[in-house]
Amino acid sequence: MPKVIHIGVMTRRKGKSFFESGYFRHMHKEGEKLGLNVYFFSHEDVHVNKRLVYGYVPKINGGWIKKLFPWPDIVIDRYRSGWTPSFKALRNSGLLRIANPKFTTKNRATKLFEDTASMRKWIPETKPYHASTLKEMFNAHPILYLKPANGTGGAGVVQLRKRKNGISAQFRTRAMKVGKYKFPTIGKAVTAMNRWVQKEKIRGGAFLLQQGLDLELVQGRWADIRLFIQKNGSGNWEVTGIGVRQAAAGSPNTNLIAKGNQGYPFQSFMEKHFGEEKTRQIQHECEALAHETVKVIENRFGSMMEFGLDIGIDRNGHVWLLEVNPKPCKDIMWKIGESQNYLRTVRRPLQYAKYLAENKNGTP
Repeated sequence: MPKVIHIGVMTRRKGKSFFESGYFRHMHKEGEKLGLNVYFFSHEDVHVNKRLVYGYVPKINGGWIKKLFPWPDIVIDRYRSGWTPSFKALRNSGLLRIANPKFTTKNRATKLFEDTASMRKWIPETKPYHASTLKEMFNAHPILYLKPANGTGGAGVVQLRKRKNGISAQFRTRAMKVGKYKFPTIGKAVTAMNRWVQKEKIRGGAFLLQQGLDLELVQGRWADIRLFIQKNGSGNWEVTGIGVRQAAAGSPNTNLIAKGNQGYPFQSFMEKHFGEEKTRQIQHECEALAHETVKVIENRFGSMMEFGLDIGIDRNGHVWLLEVNPKPCKDIMWKIGESQNYLRTVRRPLQYAKYLAENKNGTP
């Protein structure tokens, strides 16, 4: 009888409440189909001396059951925010074999891509935020994005646009409140943004300024692409899903957590704006960008597991890499009606974890 493989998904919980509850239920079900024992735990549930974990599994009719589980063969890290010193200590202890090793900050990743000749054509100008940098970049670009260097879910983002009578701003706070404002001068905008980066800072507090792109494929609404590239059960990279996210009117970004933002199937949306042949070219370039991105990342940081790439397509059909997410939310595939592709994105991390467990000499 083959040995049961135990996959622990490390995440943040409050009591028996999980932020990604629906995703974890699907993950557990897909794990059962693969013959894996999948459970969910936080760093507080680990008993290092006994090499046991108090983990959770979903009940059939809702809720979660707490059980004592064997030490995980492989851990998948879904701890996306609120990193405590005790979590960091466990994460860095070397006691857990983690399928998705620690990545890096957004500004360091952007610098890596900018410094890589094969990727430079896809990278919008991005710099660490300073008051002087805001003024400098507005001389070159009519639209700018101010975003947290370690943000998630689209929180803390401001879109700034140069107008004839000043600067307009659309923003989303850490509490996901959306709003807009107008400043008569760049100086007034700088003063407000200096306050913003203090009030809305996340973890280390660093912010980035990024060249804004004309992604308004529908009048008054910005759109971008979320593409998933994941390792499969053989340890090889493959693109597993792609969809379009469209912002609500007045929203500074397209994240589907935000109210009013919508998702669409990639092919039908793009063909409507660019035609069939150009859409094929765009998709091919997006996939080439994804494979080059993970190649560059692994050359610098070592073996990884999955990424969600945020890709902008401007009105001319030019492809831009906006952001790279090492723990991407998969909901877009479900929301655009591609349930099989959604389940594939859920399965891939488990299949890769199984591959690692069966190949002790593999990485990570």
